[in-house]
Amino acid sequence: MFFVAIGLAGWLHGVVKIMKVVFILGLFMAVLGNAQASSQLLAEAAYGKIVKCALRDRAGNLWFGTSWAGAYRYDGKTFTRFSAQDGLGSDMVNAIYEDRAGVLWFGTEKGVYRYGEGKFSVFLLQTATPFAAPGTRALEDGRPNVTSIVQDKAGNLWFGIWGPPGGGGAYRYDGKELA
Repeated sequence: MFFVAIGLAGWLHGVVKIMKVVFILGLFMAVLGNAQASSQLLAEAAYGKIVKCALRDRAGNLWFGTSWAGAYRYDGKTFTRFSAQDGLGSDMVNAIYEDRAGVLWFGTEKGVYRYGEGKFSVFLLQTATPFAAPGTRALEDGRPNVTSIVQDKAGNLWFGIWGPPGGGGAYRYDGKELA
């Protein structure tokens, strides 16, 4: 419950910050003449497809995860949308993380997906038992709702999950095995 409360408070604070950044970015791009790309992202936000997370990768691209519109990559000139049809697995993107090796990880309502060489691949979490609070369960298809991704000093990736009723947990990936 502690992780869920911290995650929710952090998420709400983060959403407000990200929405401000997206609005300012949209205005900035409109001024620079890229009104079509900026209006697309702003229109998604206006219809309840809010930006839930953002990341600037090593190449300088900006990535935005949305609720119900997939992920967007902004390369400085254009937005590219990635959705479940592109292999992302779900259009609800809760977390985006770039690990030390430069691999992009996407936490969605239907598990974790890696992005590399221009394509998405599923990362199966259901093969391990999460460090879980009582009552945590995965979605009906066995893929957990991943809400956060971090990497610790030892290089382990941690995937925070949310699972009704009122539970949550975490998976740890050491580069070889899930625990």
